[in-house]
Amino acid sequence: MVDFNPNFQISGFKPKFDLNEVKFGGNHSDSTKKFANNVHQKIQDSFAEQDIKAKVVVSAGFKDGQPILYITAYDNGKPVIKDAENAIQNNLPDGASLTVYDHKAEILLRE
Repeated sequence: MVDFNPNFQISGFKPKFDLNEVKFGGNHSDSTKKFANNVHQKIQDSFAEQDIKAKVVVSAGFKDGQPILYITAYDNGKPVIKDAENAIQNNLPDGASLTVYDHKAEILLRE
C-alpha cells in the first residue's frame, strides 16, 4: 500500500493560485510593461483594502496583433478577480477594453 502525502510537490512546480507575478510573452512596449506592473499593484492595493489575501498573476500576450493582459487572482484557491474589477476599470488607459469573468480578467490594449 502506498501512503498518500498531501504536502508532496514536484520540485519547481507551483499551482497557479500560489504565484504572485507579472509575466511577459513576446516583445512588449515599455508602456505595456509599465501598465501591466501598475495594474498588478493596483489590484494588490485593492485587495489589501478589502482584507483579501490573494495572489495575483498578470500575464501579457498578444491577441490579433494587439497586446492583451490576462489577470488571475486567487485567495486560498478561490478566484477573487471580480473583487478587483473597479480597481482595474479605474486605471484603464484610453482605448483599452476590460472583460471580467468568474476566474480571470482580460484587458485588450490598443497600441
